Amino acid sequence: MASTEIAMRWSDLDTLRHVNNVVYVDYALETWPELRASGLISHTDPVRVEVDYRMPVLKSDHPIHIDTAIDGLTLTQSILVSGAEHPAAIVTSRFDAAPENARVEPDAPIGQLMLRYSDLDDRRQINTARMFELFQEARVLYMNTTMREAKIPSIVIARSDVRVITPLRWQSEPLETQTWVKAVGGSSFSIRAQLCKGGEVLAVAETVMVAFDADTQRSAKLNEDQRERLRALMID
Repeated sequence: MASTEIAMRWSDLDTLRHVNNVVYVDYALETWPELRASGLISHTDPVRVEVDYRMPVLKSDHPIHIDTAIDGLTLTQSILVSGAEHPAAIVTSRFDAAPENARVEPDAPIGQLMLRYSDLDDRRQINTARMFELFQEARVLYMNTTMREAKIPSIVIARSDVRVITPLRWQSEPLETQTWVKAVGGSSFSIRAQLCKGGEVLAVAETVMVAFDADTQRSAKLNEDQRERLRALMID
């Protein structure tokens, strides 16, 4: 197992002063150049990246510590504040996952998302971490518009799963996004999002979100009205 430490930045934080969920992928990617130079991982990008969020991380003077384990074509990275006993997140990158079978969903709301030049890596493909950011943009727009009537005051992310079907490359035209509620539980729900171009799905993401009580810093039960409003946004 290899270990790496990097400094935290103020720009890593979200509005709750927690490390933003997409930044954990940035932390993981910091280790990839050395792993690639050593021949330990592929020079191609993973086709699937999953992030399990265990606990929030606040701004700290302590560095971020990354433990890396490699099992064949699967890279598992535990991310924690240096000195902490338990990881804040686990990032799993799979370089040989089975291809996703996805199609454009005719009943899903359609949005548009512009790429930025800074989203690109040195091969002019969309950087893996930026892929998570693009899906975050699509999800937040959906939550602030279509999902607003559910009236869930505070939400945290428990898990993100991004699967790439076709590498995204630079284009000046906007990508199409599709976002909808996939499942609803007692305190959590999941959102499915797709990035599309010309009737083809390029990448998909499924995100598990949990209602959160900011006072107790614990998960909160969804009430029946919230669940009903979320169920109304599901697509059969």
